[in-house]
Amino acid sequence: MKKFWIIALIILAFGLVQAQPRHMTRLEIYPSNVTMEAGDILTFTAVATSHSGMMSTPQGLRWSATGGIIDNNGYFRSRQPGTFTITARDPNSNQSGTAIVVVGHSQRLVRLEVTPENARISPRGFQQFTAIGYDQYGRQVPCNPRWEAQGGNITPAGLYTAYGNPGYFRVWAT
Repeated sequence: MKKFWIIALIILAFGLVQAQPRHMTRLEIYPSNVTMEAGDILTFTAVATSHSGMMSTPQGLRWSATGGIIDNNGYFRSRQPGTFTITARDPNSNQSGTAIVVVGHSQRLVRLEVTPENARISPRGFQQFTAIGYDQYGRQVPCNPRWEAQGGNITPAGLYTAYGNPGYFRVWAT
């Protein structure tokens, strides 16, 4: 009989921790105001409070976002910067909570493309080279490359002047 009561108390205690308040009066989302980087993933959680002050983690919430995407578990991601509202709605009580997320965009130059890729230049001839920078998301970003060259001189603006001897030479930007 003693084992039965211990097991019953454990089940009852576990049930009280997991129980959703019968009369939810408030639904809050955490974090409630947060900043993140574009492309990162952030997890939102919701806490329900009853009129008696009992708190729980509600199940079956309907999550939505004004930008980016959020799944049924509260995992949010946006590849675009902006300020978005995250909403969790409990379909049983019709209570909802909101949070604000500011998605920033810190661009990092990760790749340079030099054009033209190949050029045929006469000895003492000129060729204008350009560099296009790309960030970690594959978007073009402004760049100010440092040019280097073999077999000639190159200006900070990418204008190459070949020396007088023929050959195959490299031009690159960093």
